[in-house]
Amino acid sequence: MPTRFRLSVLAAAVAVLCVGGCVSPRDVAAERGHPKKRVFRDAVVPPIAPGESHYFAEIDRAGGQSLCVLRLAPAAIVNKQYHKRQDLTLTIIQGHVIVQVEKTRYLVGPAETVLLPKLTAYAILPRDGSAEVLATMVFSPGFSAADTVVVK
Repeated sequence: MPTRFRLSVLAAAVAVLCVGGCVSPRDVAAERGHPKKRVFRDAVVPPIAPGESHYFAEIDRAGGQSLCVLRLAPAAIVNKQYHKRQDLTLTIIQGHVIVQVEKTRYLVGPAETVLLPKLTAYAILPRDGSAEVLATMVFSPGFSAADTVVVK
């Protein structure tokens, strides 16, 4: 088979495939959706309601991730739990906490991050109970309460 004929067949096949759905990685990302709020500003986080120990909310969701915010009252505790399907990146914005990962405790403060792969048990404990704590939590894939398991 002559080389010119092979190249013609190859070019025709590529043209047919591209017309039927050549999609670049950027096109795929655009189809998944872009975040509505690209920059997190702590001023948008409401205060903790009277009688409550925390405020937790999803701020945005895009590209298979969700950005959540956690505000804890001074002596509040996040009981030991893990996520069946999500990796979690916890970043402290304000205040200091003790993050217990499995059986190890870490003192974590502003601009410090804890990586928690799926199925890793963690708890968030007050350091001294004197200040409110503000943190961001990035879940990948996006947060689902149904995938959160509280450890007793």
